[in-house]
Amino acid sequence: NAGIPNGEFLIFELDTIKAATNNFSQEKKLGEGGFGPVYK
Repeated sequence: NAGIPNGEFLIFELDTIKAATNNFSQEKKLGEGGFGPVYK
């Protein structure tokens, strides 16, 4: 697996996440998970 090794994670700038989710638009929301909203 060439993904992220166990125990490591990615850090994203808030502006990057806002751009990817269209400022947390309901249109981009897939649902709710145990840790909060899930966006596509």
